[in-house]
Amino acid sequence: MRAASGGAAAGRRSGPPVAAALAILGVAGLAFPAAAQQAAPSHGRVIGRSGTDLVAYAANPACGPKVSVTIVGKDPKLFEGAVSPAARFFGGVRAGHGLTCPQMGRMIARGLYNERIMFSAMADRSNDWEAVILGSGIIDAAAEDRLAKQGGPSDQSQFVKNAAFLDAGEVVKLSASHPYLCLNRGPSGCEVVGQFQRRGAQLVSVNRYRAGSGATEAIVSTPTTLSGGLLCGDPAESTVSIENPRLDPSARQDMAEQIAAQFRQNGRSCTGFQGKAGGALSMAAFGPSGRKLRDSSTAVQLAGRPNLSVPQ
Repeated sequence: MRAASGGAAAGRRSGPPVAAALAILGVAGLAFPAAAQQAAPSHGRVIGRSGTDLVAYAANPACGPKVSVTIVGKDPKLFEGAVSPAARFFGGVRAGHGLTCPQMGRMIARGLYNERIMFSAMADRSNDWEAVILGSGIIDAAAEDRLAKQGGPSDQSQFVKNAAFLDAGEVVKLSASHPYLCLNRGPSGCEVVGQFQRRGAQLVSVNRYRAGSGATEAIVSTPTTLSGGLLCGDPAESTVSIENPRLDPSARQDMAEQIAAQFRQNGRSCTGFQGKAGGALSMAAFGPSGRKLRDSSTAVQLAGRPNLSVPQ
């Protein structure tokens, strides 16, 4: 399971980051309609719109200490990546709604495409309105596995038969001395930092994601099993916590619940490895039918904890 965490300082109240975010978004391109009185039966009142691509709805009450928002996008790509169009849109919506609702102390949002959660976001006064965002790089095994019926040998069976295949048990074994699994390492750090932990008889995969451009991290723990040389888990069993001492505890809890809902809608998947233990690895995830989900990731096991990369 991997994710590309997203976010930008687009959610900050003042200073250059806001100016930059609004310049990127374009205030002219972001409407805060008097039609904020318009009703959308399922999601609430319209409080922002970016052309025909993205629409933001506030659940009732649309103004109060905490405002819950649903962002509906017409294309899943709007929610992808670290500084996605949806992330910039969220920053603009938060800033604009704050002008008309000064009592708002928190905005929490989910991004939907075809009624599936693609994106989780929050901005809170306790964190100087810095946006906390996790985008749609998370593998949606349930949806992706349905995209095509695979004929012939499955991707998973071919992957396992490859001479470079490495039993996931060897990766877990090496984690005793090299406990950190760095995914998609770049100049500023790792896209995801994973660990394997034993909790009684249960093996748990613990993945850390950068949730925004600041200090906030999302930690997702998923019980896993070793099966046929692969590491398998079901996000429905995942637990989520948020780390950032500046964030109000209730804000951390709200965001953890939102991210948990985003993860738990996804289906069971299995991860396989190719390469040599202690060296460069290639990772791939497979759905229940054996279909490969998304592109492979690179990984390396490290003795010391690496930094999480900063979204660009």
